[in-house]
This record gives sequence, C-alpha cells and structure tokens, in this order.
Amino acid sequence: MRKTSLILPILAGLVASVDPTHAETALRIASWNIANLYEKAGEELRPGIGTRRQEQDFEALKRYADALDADIVLLQEIGTPDAARRLFPENTYDIRMSSRYAEDIEAKKNENDIYTAIAVRKRDEIKVLGQRDIAGLQIINPEDGRYTRRGTALRLEVNGTEMWVVSVHLKSSCSGVKSLDVSAKIDCQILWQQRTPLDSFIDERVADETAFVIGGDFNRRFRQFQFSDDPLWLALNDGNIDEPRLIAEPQTTTRKCPTRLGLTTQPIDWFLLDARIAEWFVDGSFWETRYSYADVQNAGGKASDRLSDHCPIKMDLILP
Repeated sequence: MRKTSLILPILAGLVASVDPTHAETALRIASWNIANLYEKAGEELRPGIGTRRQEQDFEALKRYADALDADIVLLQEIGTPDAARRLFPENTYDIRMSSRYAEDIEAKKNENDIYTAIAVRKRDEIKVLGQRDIAGLQIINPEDGRYTRRGTALRLEVNGTEMWVVSVHLKSSCSGVKSLDVSAKIDCQILWQQRTPLDSFIDERVADETAFVIGGDFNRRFRQFQFSDDPLWLALNDGNIDEPRLIAEPQTTTRKCPTRLGLTTQPIDWFLLDARIAEWFVDGSFWETRYSYADVQNAGGKASDRLSDHCPIKMDLILP
C-alpha cells in the first residue's frame, strides 16, 4: 500500500489528540440499503414492488443521511443517480452508480431496476482513481428471469493511501439457511455462486497488496452460524478461520432497526474489512443509525418501506 505523510484535520470528536509528527486521516464509511429509492414523490420505482414515498419521507431520509456524516456511503437498491442525489447532493457528494445502470439506460431495458452505488464526499483528501463492477455477482434467476445486482467497486487514494471500497447486495431469501452450499433452494444456489467473484476480488487485492472494505446487504446471518460454521464465510476466508482474511463488523451489535423489529435481531448488513487493516478500525465506532418511532409512524408504520426496511450502518477508520 502506497502512503505519504501529511497532517490533516481529524473529524471532530473522533480522535482526542493527534501526534503532529505522524499523519492520520479519519474516514467514515457507511452502508445503506434504501429500499427501491426513486426520486419522484408519489411514484413507485417498481409498480407493485417499489415504494411510493412522500416529500416528508424524503425530508426524513435526508436528515438521516446528514446525520451519518459519512465520507463514503455504500448504497443498495438505488433506482437512479437523481434518487441518490436527493439524499447526497452533488455539491457535496459524487454519486457512482454500477455500470449496469448506464448499460440498461442505453439498451432501454430493465427500466425501474435497482442498483448498487457509492456516494463519495468531495474532500481534497479523497481521490477516485478508478471504478469497476464485480460483474460476476450478476446472476440470472432461472425461476423469474431477473438478475442479481453487480457489485460497485471504487479504487481510492485517501491522503496517499490506496484502498478499494465495494458496495454489494447479495441474493436474498437464504440468510438463515446454514448449508447453502448444498441447498436445493435456487436462492441459496445463487448466493453460493456469488462467493466466486467475491473471492476472486479478494484474491486480487491480496496479490496487489491494496487494502479493501466490502460493505452492504449480504443477506447472510454470519453470526447466527458463529462465522466458522458458515460456508460462505469459510469460502471467503479460504477456509482459514485461525488466520482469516476478513474482519466482520458488527462483531457484537444487535440489529434493532425499527422497521425490522419482530423479524430477527441478526444483522445482514455488514462491513468486511481486509484483516491487514484491522488496526484502522476505531473501536466502538460501529453504529446502526435507527429511525425514530415517530418517523416510522409518519412514514406509514413498521410494515411500510417508505423509509427503508434497512437502517444505515457506519464505522470510522483512521488511516496512517
């Protein structure tokens, strides 16, 4: 990993003091599945499936986006760049959509679909060096003909340190099936297939010695299976639990998102950190930003997705 030494301000309250002889850069990364996000009030992204939000819902979502105060936001279920800009405006953030979005627009197909994306705060210390899709995550479902989402990956330089950040949204409906590697369920078979492109991406980063953070909606309850008994976790770590390649956050936090209460407290939204940069993680910084009960009620109640069925998560890193 290539690094330089420059003195930069640290996010307020994140670090009590900084040794002026050693450069440290604070980076806040968030992840948020914003169910079927579309920019037009009163209209659904996917009729009958999407979410018909009102202006007051966008106002509430914008408050939560502002409260995240994140430098990098890994996004899922984004319908258009304009939808993302309602929460992460272009004067503050650069919105990078999965390249599949542009392909679909050009081909005039798959209209009203959902995509992964990444919002990057416009900071002098953060430069986007490149973008690619993890295209192999896109797998067709033979039962309904729909594709799963590609991953969106950005190569960044943060004050001289190069790293990758990746937004993923893996196949749903297999989060609690332990033996997904031998399951006859098509959703589990697709999720199991998605391990291969993810594992290849990790292999590449290990080979080129570039740090990475993969975050998003993994649709997998890793902790329910104590990680070590989960086939997907084992596969992504090359079967080596004693010296894993990945560190998962949250390690102990229980999911208590108000729009998910009554389903499970097991998280499915994760950050998977390159184990080589474990010391960058600020202990205690992981947080699930939960919607207030008043906002949930104003948006149609717990059964409504006018906010989202996922609450955003965030964590802080200190880069050397």
